[in-house]
Amino acid sequence: MKKLQYGLLVALILTLAFSSASAEDAEVLYSKGEAAYQAKDYANAITPLTEAAEAGYAPAQFRLGWMYRQGQGVKEDQQQANEWYRKAADQGHAQAQYNLGTQYLNGRGVKQDHKQAFEWFRKAAEQGHADGQFQLGWMYRRGQGVKENQRQANEWYLKAVEQGHAQAQFNLGSQYSEGRGVAKNQNKAAEYWKLAARQGHEDARKQLTRLGVRW
Repeated sequence: MKKLQYGLLVALILTLAFSSASAEDAEVLYSKGEAAYQAKDYANAITPLTEAAEAGYAPAQFRLGWMYRQGQGVKEDQQQANEWYRKAADQGHAQAQYNLGTQYLNGRGVKQDHKQAFEWFRKAAEQGHADGQFQLGWMYRRGQGVKENQRQANEWYLKAVEQGHAQAQFNLGSQYSEGRGVAKNQNKAAEYWKLAARQGHEDARKQLTRLGVRW
């Protein structure tokens, strides 16, 4: 009995050691592949990134998804992109969740599905992803994939605004200008449009010019 317990303990220790080593190897492979990717050496990036992704390393899975999405170092393949995005997204990778949401929103490599898009944007948004927060606001605003709710739209726009998201700033200004989900308030509208205009948002600048307001 003691020999059996000892054998199981040794097997467990070896398994943990192997898993730890694999995780470290995957991180090293990712770093190598990402360095090549950033240098635009896509041909030499693909192999280490694929090996790291197959080992379950979420950042590598996301990057590989992006490369298939863009056709960088591999033939463009939207379905493959989505497979790798999903693997990373299922591990909580916020950018992969957002990107997978855009794939469902636009029907790239999958059947267009606004409800699925909404769910993936929500996952990213709840992790503080500014683009995800903006998209969630937009979908509540339009009633895409979810019941229209202007107050919810404004809440998510505001979260993105607080992170400096220019389009969210413009959209929230428009909500105040038109009184959607809030009391109509041109002064508040101008405040948000100013924030967007200072980031170079042309539509915000046009609205402020129309009001005779400098930014």
